Amino acid sequence: MLRQIAKTAMIVTAGWLAGCSSSDPGLTAALVGKWGEVRQFDGQVIDQVIELRNDGSFVVSGNRTERGTTIKFVLRGTWRVQDGHFRYKALSSEPPDFIPPGDELKDRIVSVSDREWVMIEQSTGQESRAWKYSQ
Repeated sequence: MLRQIAKTAMIVTAGWLAGCSSSDPGLTAALVGKWGEVRQFDGQVIDQVIELRNDGSFVVSGNRTERGTTIKFVLRGTWRVQDGHFRYKALSSEPPDFIPPGDELKDRIVSVSDREWVMIEQSTGQESRAWKYSQ
């Protein structure tokens, strides 16, 4: 009986660990979906929805508020996970100067679960957390 319980616990633990893989392919699979995030730095608040697609494309839409002025934005581009970093390149931006097309940015991935994505932003060095929307 104890052996069966231990065996079941090992299988469950292995399955859980596989779902929390820190390898690039595991992180890529875990990141696909829709995420919400609020970033605050230098007097700005960026409230955004990030949609990461299986085909390596993304759409980010949101609002940037600074000194009482809010600007809506939409970014479109490509993304990938490489060496534990979330790398993304804007191909288009509205307004056009929000993020210049062609710029590739990267954030270090700290962790990804089925509900939360924690990263260190390249641009600020600050920790940022996003939550996953239910599918």
